[in-house]
Amino acid sequence: MMKKKQLAGRLARLRASKGPGVTPPLHASSAPVKNFSPEFINRGWEKLSDYLFRRVTPLPPVDIRPLLSSHPILLPAGEPAENLLFYDLETSGLSGGAGTAVFLAGFLRLVPIENKGRRNTFFTPEATQLFLADFPGERDFLEAIGELIKPQLLYLSYNGKGFDRHLLASKFRLHALQLSMPRQLDLLYPARKFWKERLPDCSLSTVEQEILGLWRELDIPGREIPDRYFSWLKSFDIEALEPVFAHHLQDLFSLLLLLRRFESMALSPCDCTAREKGVLGELRYHTGSRDDALELLQLAWEEGNARAGRIAILLLKRMGYREKAAELAGQMWEQKRSLFAGIELAKYYEHVEHNPTAALELVEAMLERRAFLSERIRKQLYHRRGRLIKRL
Repeated sequence: MMKKKQLAGRLARLRASKGPGVTPPLHASSAPVKNFSPEFINRGWEKLSDYLFRRVTPLPPVDIRPLLSSHPILLPAGEPAENLLFYDLETSGLSGGAGTAVFLAGFLRLVPIENKGRRNTFFTPEATQLFLADFPGERDFLEAIGELIKPQLLYLSYNGKGFDRHLLASKFRLHALQLSMPRQLDLLYPARKFWKERLPDCSLSTVEQEILGLWRELDIPGREIPDRYFSWLKSFDIEALEPVFAHHLQDLFSLLLLLRRFESMALSPCDCTAREKGVLGELRYHTGSRDDALELLQLAWEEGNARAGRIAILLLKRMGYREKAAELAGQMWEQKRSLFAGIELAKYYEHVEHNPTAALELVEAMLERRAFLSERIRKQLYHRRGRLIKRL
């Protein structure tokens, strides 16, 4: 709360310096401008305006062959690597409200390495960081972001779809600027699908450590970053920000490594856990590869993933393979006493084979397990039992 009051007070003082009447754009402040340039230029930053600095950093080359697969699971098929733009923001808080300031924006693109006419699979990741040194430069900051954003690009983030994009959009609207980011791929959602049952949480730092095997040395926790920026606004000591810039740069690089991990899993599903195989099967189904999806789902079920078996039954039914769905349901009932499978098999006996006797025997067997049944399932089974008795 204290930090918000400090931010609100600073903005109020900036507005007061403009005098009465309509508040001019923040970047038009007549307040004395501190010369930040020497400290930043010595550290590789380029001054774009009084309060805006940019740094472009080449990162280690990366083999992106998994991203160029003809059958990706997350990327659109045939998407050029040059069209991918990873982005991340650092802000003065996590609320996302009008009082939240964006002070650091990062964009990572892939630059092909010359390969004598052959298809490039190695690219140099190039990260562009834009730093807002003080609030009067906000419009210049947003305009610089706008120059990097192109409608045809695919924007990749981690919780950017739910937070960063909306915060940027609100800032752009406030300054009567246009923002067009129609194609978004938020890597948080597939991370949750694959690993939410395996990890204590799905924060990017946890995924880095537990999945990608990355350990940051002397890293600053993300929760401390807003305090670092407020300290900067008081002292203008760049040393307070260096860990923030390094943390931000690693976030961008990790997004690329995480996307490569997802697409690598699709290329080598045999190396995946039962949970991961099941999620791959679901994603394959949504990309139109139904046969591959069913193979992965059934393999995942055989390795102990009950959810994958249930989804496989539903997909088989949807595709018109009722006998195969019933066969799988029979296996799941016999081996695991799956209630879902038992109900699906009872439906098959009743409505496809027109064998109410077999269906009734199965319903009775499930009712014997009433201690494991929810009230809703119990009522459904008794209703089905009554109907089957009438059909005998």
